[in-house]
Amino acid sequence: MKNASGNTLTSGTDYSVAYSNNVSIGTATVTVTGKGNYTGTVTKTFTITALSTPTLSGVSNTTSGVKITWKSVSGAAKYRVFRKTGSGSWKKIADTTSTSYTDTTAASGTTYKYTVRCLSSNSSVYTSSYNSTGLSIRYLTAGKISSLTNTSSGITVKWSKVTGASGYYVYRKTSGGSYSKIATVKSGSTVSYSDTAVKSKNGTTYVYAVRPYYSSTLGSYTGKTTVRLTGVSISSLKNSSSKKMTVKWGKNSKATGYQIQYSTSSSFSSYKTVTVTSYKTVSKTISSLTKGKRYYVRVRAYKTVSGTKYYSAWSSKKNVKISK
Repeated sequence: MKNASGNTLTSGTDYSVAYSNNVSIGTATVTVTGKGNYTGTVTKTFTITALSTPTLSGVSNTTSGVKITWKSVSGAAKYRVFRKTGSGSWKKIADTTSTSYTDTTAASGTTYKYTVRCLSSNSSVYTSSYNSTGLSIRYLTAGKISSLTNTSSGITVKWSKVTGASGYYVYRKTSGGSYSKIATVKSGSTVSYSDTAVKSKNGTTYVYAVRPYYSSTLGSYTGKTTVRLTGVSISSLKNSSSKKMTVKWGKNSKATGYQIQYSTSSSFSSYKTVTVTSYKTVSKTISSLTKGKRYYVRVRAYKTVSGTKYYSAWSSKKNVKISK
């Protein structure tokens, strides 16, 4: 602002500005009052013109929260996002210049409604009305797989329980393929599924995902990779020479190698491990054992993919007494 002589005036030092009725569509008032070396008051009115009500495009669950999207409104400087639960009142949760916003504060199992309103550039004036109905969604956190385990009958999928979910959809795909739904788990408390359809698919890489649902509302999901490996069986276990035992097992040509575990405890509460790094090697002599002790042994195959080891189920255990 400049005075009649062309000098620039400073707000707060040379004058003050006060607004009234300027937070909604209609006629607003601005009053400028001189300060210090300047006196007098000027009052003017101006019209807050209504922009189009933002059209809500969609609301969905993502891995980081609830994402709401809307269409751009010509003339809007900013948008204000509101949220409410049940019959409560709308509460501001964010201002943004984008046409989407992700609510990262949502609580799983809670149903929310969202709406959007246009703002002026100083975030103090509403320049549009809002969709009073809003868009509704029940927030569900993303399905998260905790483990994928090879068993004798297939692959067991386990995941974390999602608060508010009434069940889960289990998906599977081969590496580079697209997901297919392989199971519907109709309980929010059930957090595991055994995929027996892959029992014979030795050496195949799979990606699994678990998606929580509540009625028609879907949560998001992320994939987890594993390799289906069938187990091997111990064909013989002998006290081959002094303080030594030799274990032999069947070959798995899809494996990278094998892991042998042995212990004086039948429950393997304490054990030692030996790794065989070639799938072609199907026997191993283990030395430095204790004469008079009985040893329990089990074997499993492993496959290394991109630096990660994937294991088959353990074989049935066998035991031998070291008498030599």
